[in-house]
Amino acid sequence: MVLIINGTLSIAGQPAWIYASMMKVIYDINQALLEKGKRPLCIIGLVNNGNIYNFVDMIKNNLKNSTIMCVTDDFRDKYIDFNRVASSTTFGAETYYGQDFIYKSKKGKVFVFDLPYPFPNKNNKEVFKTEKSKVEYYSKILPFAIKVVDEFDCDLSEGKIVPVVLSEKYTAISLEPGATVLDLLTKMHV
Repeated sequence: MVLIINGTLSIAGQPAWIYASMMKVIYDINQALLEKGKRPLCIIGLVNNGNIYNFVDMIKNNLKNSTIMCVTDDFRDKYIDFNRVASSTTFGAETYYGQDFIYKSKKGKVFVFDLPYPFPNKNNKEVFKTEKSKVEYYSKILPFAIKVVDEFDCDLSEGKIVPVVLSEKYTAISLEPGATVLDLLTKMHV
């Protein structure tokens, strides 16, 4: 099974505290699948805006085809978010439940995507900061995620795959008005 999210694997704003529950549930599901000899649940957060995407857009001509890179906090602080104070713990410590990857396909297309952290929590932030960006921890799902990105590559839009392009084309409710409508419905007990 593949779940594709249009954006990062993170939860921002007031409900950000839920990220830890998301991280734990995904970890537990994947552990159960692995124990049964199955492939972990493939959740791909396709990133197509923000600092990391802008950085990749600038360097894409210097990347070799078929390149994958797991973005470390040190790399992010030095090259992507160089004009801000580095986090005292880890990037996205309170919001992210997925790791950023930069991928240049065989065809030369560049993608930024997240995969869920293969850990149940971030309790030891110093250890987590280095362990989260070791590619070997993603070896059970990364090749499949790359295959999905390659198979659903879309020529209509840079850095996007077919499911995301279709969802953007046919989605009627944008995030801001959609959230307002959901709030109103909740208050009306619908």
